Parts: sequence; structure tokens; C-alpha cells
Amino acid sequence: YRKFIVNLPPSYTSTSNIPLVYVLHGGGGDALAFKNKYKFDEIGDTANYITVFPYGLNSSWAVGSGYSSSDSANVDDVGFLGTLKDSLISSYSIDSMRVYVAGASKGGLMTQRLACQTPHKFAAFAAIASNVPDSALYVCNPQCAVPILVMNGTKDSLMYYYGGLGP
Repeated sequence: YRKFIVNLPPSYTSTSNIPLVYVLHGGGGDALAFKNKYKFDEIGDTANYITVFPYGLNSSWAVGSGYSSSDSANVDDVGFLGTLKDSLISSYSIDSMRVYVAGASKGGLMTQRLACQTPHKFAAFAAIASNVPDSALYVCNPQCAVPILVMNGTKDSLMYYYGGLGP
């Protein structure tokens, strides 16, 4: 059983056919705290899109590095997030061609894993403060172009701007 928070914009109707944006929290965090801090739902309210904040299992995502607790437990987050998309599309009036994924830190790593493994399921990706781990990079070979925005800071002590492992 996996949890998630769905935010519908005030203008939503059962015939809206609007975009959906996934927002993935960082490692050690949770969906509610991330929602409250970064306000993607409030932006969705004014920009007219549905926002979903999934919870990583035990505050972790299986990012493909082999280092997270979800990786060690063989959690299928790629499957979970794909199934969640299908479930949300069947429950709400969502434009299936406009489903996006954004994440920060470990959530950004999970975003990049989705971009590598399931680029056909999502319209575009945004990874914030995250680098693709070497172990995942070598198996990343999408069969189509992948629209992705990657934003890293030059003074981030965990996710180095030029790549490599943090402390």
C-alpha cells in the first residue's frame, strides 16, 4: 500500500482534461512536508493543473544507485509511479499526453530514473539538485528523445555541480 496526496485546482471539473504534475520529495523527507514547503499545489491552482505528491517508501526512492534503502529492498518505484499515473488518469479528467515529473534531491534522482526507463510514459521531466548516479547512467539508454531540465547549484555539498559523489 502506497500513499500520495492529490491536489485539484479550484477550476477542475470532470471534463477539464488538464495536465498532471508529479512532485517527488527528497530522501528522508515526505510528500506533505515537500508540498507545504515548495507550494507546487498552489502554482497548480493558478496554472490549472493537477498535482500529485507520492510518498517514497520509508522516505526513500529506489533511484537505481544501489545505495538507498528502497534500492536495497528492491522496491519497484518505477512500477508504482507508472501504475499511479494509470490510476489517476482513470479517476480524474487528465490529458494523458501532458503528464510531467519533477523532483528534488533523491526525488530528482527518481525523476531521472523515470526519464531513462519510461520516457514514453511522461511528457517531460525536471530534476532539481540531483545527478544521475554512475551505476544508473550506464544502463540509461532511452529509445526516444527525452525532454528534461536538470538544475544543480554550484555550492551544493551533496550533489556536486560537475558530478561525482558527495560526502
